[in-house]
Amino acid sequence: MKISIEQGNLKSVTAEAVIVNLFEGVTMPGGATGTIDGALEGAISARIAGGDFRGKLGELLTLYPRGAIPATRVIVVGLGPAADFGLEAVREAAGAAIKQARKLGAGSVATIIHGGGIGGLKVSDAAQATVEGSLLALYRYQRPGRHQESVNKVETLTLVEFAPNKIAEIQAGARAGEIIAESVAL
Repeated sequence: MKISIEQGNLKSVTAEAVIVNLFEGVTMPGGATGTIDGALEGAISARIAGGDFRGKLGELLTLYPRGAIPATRVIVVGLGPAADFGLEAVREAAGAAIKQARKLGAGSVATIIHGGGIGGLKVSDAAQATVEGSLLALYRYQRPGRHQESVNKVETLTLVEFAPNKIAEIQAGARAGEIIAESVAL
């Protein structure tokens, strides 16, 4: 899978799926999730208010923007309680969301860096954990000489960051995440 970093606004990114997140217990999304919610005229907030999404770790909500943003799908992943949040929660949330994207047939995925904003984690560590969790979740062992199963493939993962001053840290963290995931797979 090709990993790239893009500076910009997630709501203007063209992808088959965009991934945002939400802590458990949050009733009004903020940050990138709030921006996407606004572009979708409160669709995420409405699902929270209706009890359809609570933000539990790994919980998923898929929405279809119907042209409100360039992305075909929006996947909201739960981060669990803010008090228990850390790098392992980032890996788990990223993994759950990317598996959902694959299940839905999304070849191109854009995501925020889970925990790099309101989560309070060091941006490079959060980027590393986001990439690690995504790549490790998509890993499938193929025994040599066996028929390879046909599965949907996520071909590109773009990490999107609004603040230009964080891009260098994100690049370093993402590269470390790629190296670690490749090493684990080997």
